[in-house]
Amino acid sequence: MGESGDKTFGPLVFLSIEILLPSLFAGALLATLAAYCNAPVTGAITTALGTTISPLVMLLLGVFVYVFYRTILGEMMFYRIRHRIHDAYCRHRRLRSGSKEFVSFIALLANEVHRPATISELRFIYSEIRDSDAVFGAAMRQQLDIVHATYHCLYLAAFETLGAAWYRAHTGQRWEPLLWIGIVSGIAAFTADFRFDSYECHLLQANLPALRQFLHERDNGIVITDKKPASS
Repeated sequence: MGESGDKTFGPLVFLSIEILLPSLFAGALLATLAAYCNAPVTGAITTALGTTISPLVMLLLGVFVYVFYRTILGEMMFYRIRHRIHDAYCRHRRLRSGSKEFVSFIALLANEVHRPATISELRFIYSEIRDSDAVFGAAMRQQLDIVHATYHCLYLAAFETLGAAWYRAHTGQRWEPLLWIGIVSGIAAFTADFRFDSYECHLLQANLPALRQFLHERDNGIVITDKKPASS
């Protein structure tokens, strides 16, 4: 998943919707799971903080959880594994059917950059594409941001509920329902994200001349005037 530079309005103008929505969700879910796992301690902390500070703390914790999930669990482990699986599936599909169509934007970009590139570098290139109007228009970029934000929420639901299941198992409480919720959320997130990656790849192929122009200008150090500053 790339991340767009489009901003939301209001006090949180510095956050993109792809960060804000999952952070709010992560904070709310964390508070709910904390109350479910240890209601007395959670209640005491909420009372001590007060009704004004508690929502702000919840948001900050949500941002922390999102950043940890995104940079540690996601970028360093999970995303790489998923992209490798999708890339292998794309290559196998092209080999078996003889089709020239790509279903993985990682495989497509690897084919278009005409030089060896790691998955991390290809993901970064796609993030630059998502941050620019050169390939996708502003309206399409906003739609992509919203969809990515909802998928982040599914991933966060999986990670947080699995963490809560581990906590309840180690404190002698019933943990099985949270385990199943985490597994189902994880499968749903992986499947939906896998399919949406294919859709994004289709959009890139539909705008192949613009994509090639973007990569040409990027490789030659040409400033792309409509490019938004990346948010990550």
